[in-house]
Amino acid sequence: MARSIDYDVVVAGAGPGGTSAARILAENGLSVLLVDRSEFPRYKTCGGGLIGVTRKEIPEGAPIREYFHECTFTSNFSKMRKRRTQVPYMATVSRTEFDAWLLGLAEQAGAQFRVEMVKSFEEIGDQVTVKFSSETSVACRYLVDATGTSSRIARQVGVRLAKLDLGLEYELDISGVESQWNGRIHLDWGRIPGSYGWVFPKSDSLTVGVIAEKGNSSEAIKKYLNDFCDAVGVSGQKVLRESGHLTRCREDNSPVGSGRTLLVGDSAGLLEPWTREGISYSVRSGRMAAESILNATATSDVVSQYSASLSRTLFEEMKAGFVCRKAFESRPDFFHFLIGSTSPGWKYFTRITTGDSDLSRAMNHRSVKVAMNYLGSRKKK
Repeated sequence: MARSIDYDVVVAGAGPGGTSAARILAENGLSVLLVDRSEFPRYKTCGGGLIGVTRKEIPEGAPIREYFHECTFTSNFSKMRKRRTQVPYMATVSRTEFDAWLLGLAEQAGAQFRVEMVKSFEEIGDQVTVKFSSETSVACRYLVDATGTSSRIARQVGVRLAKLDLGLEYELDISGVESQWNGRIHLDWGRIPGSYGWVFPKSDSLTVGVIAEKGNSSEAIKKYLNDFCDAVGVSGQKVLRESGHLTRCREDNSPVGSGRTLLVGDSAGLLEPWTREGISYSVRSGRMAAESILNATATSDVVSQYSASLSRTLFEEMKAGFVCRKAFESRPDFFHFLIGSTSPGWKYFTRITTGDSDLSRAMNHRSVKVAMNYLGSRKKK
């Protein structure tokens, strides 16, 4: 016998994807339980870069740390290039502050927040029973999973991955080098195929990180990080925190849900494969999941509706990102020249980072598509 419904929707995971879904659902009158295994505020390993599409997607008032007009590039620590824009092309946030702010908005909209870890779920008829590690459970009409790369729900649904990457980061005290990083981020196209490094200032700190495919040894990735710190002159700064994280990209046709359960963000393997940017994918997929639930009828397939929404936008961007990544793995020097030294390359870069375009639209240009496919088919000499 089915138990009575406790909530319309349970959202597991209070990162940007989960809180975006919870806020929209609650704003539209649904009863929402939002759970996360951590108390907030909490630290989250992340560069904290907000591109334009993310800033357009979230409500006004985000706790932005810095805006950026300048970007410098190197290729394996050499061939420095500098580019500038008239308007900010990117911003940074502290994920501790940003995620707590998004959670506050969801709670203000009416979502209830509870510290819980999801252990498993079971769907019977038109309800989902969500079981927690605390040995309690709730019944709901829909479950949204935003618990990230280690998601138990995603494993139960059967998500399949095409790429798994390891990112390593230092959070550094900026004291003494503030003027060197005022209004500027730095990117290095790395020595490991498909890797790159970043320096993102956040007013009182610097996030310095690198990312590479997990098939490379963690020692090699850590060496790249330490050498990168030496190259940009921050190896002497006080380390406030050292951390790492995995990013994952879904395979084509990997499920994004099952029955009345929808997966968003990292849980579904949704992120841009070349840059591994994931915040925009999380907030957008969170919104799409919420809209799919709100538009669901007694006879509709909510997973199919959600998948169709993703297919029109995020899946197309991911396909373009995979093409770019393959070309980048083959010829990072070409990308360095294109973005750092040519007007069209810098224009595309800033249009994407400001949210005025995206990779899939850029790839619709025949010349770009031909060039990327050609580079991707070549082995780096």
